[in-house]
Formats: sequence, C-alpha cells, structure tokens
Amino acid sequence: RAFFGRVLGSLPPEERPQQCVLREGETMFVPSGWWHAVLNLSPTIAITENRVDGANLAAVLEEMRAADPASESGRRAASACRRLLEGQGDRGEDP
Repeated sequence: RAFFGRVLGSLPPEERPQQCVLREGETMFVPSGWWHAVLNLSPTIAITENRVDGANLAAVLEEMRAADPASESGRRAASACRRLLEGQGDRGEDP
C-alpha cells in the first residue's frame, strides 16, 4: 500500500496512471506488455491468463532468454511453447 499512497501521491497529475475499481463480477483486460499494479481492497480471488501464440512467441521467448538464459524452467517453458505452436501439444518433455 505504500506505493499507492506515497509514490502515486507524489507524482504530478499529468504523470499519474489511470486508476479504477472493479466490482464483483467485473473483468478488466490488460494488453500484453502494459505495466500495471493491483491493490486488492478486500479478500480477492483473481484469475489471470498469459497467452502465447504465433503473434507474440518471438517476444515471449526473447523475454525468457533475457530473464535467465541458463534457467532450466525457462528452457522447458520455451520448448513447451514451441511444441504447442507446432501442433504437438504439451507432453511435458523436450522433443
């Protein structure tokens, strides 16, 4: 909460981000690559989805490599993405 109170409050009005409150049953779409933050005002269950398809595969793989090029989990995730896009499904193993 310190970020929302201290940091956002210190920004000049023209630099403040958009803010909203979602009520029960409402949904918000955040486009890929958009920075965002969430402050839950009450106990909350959130369901999120990160989608990888042919339109963003190259960017996702590059992000994985940049984050930790030696990561075993990153290599497995990249292999799973490639298999899905090649129509092989996710068998949980590297080809």
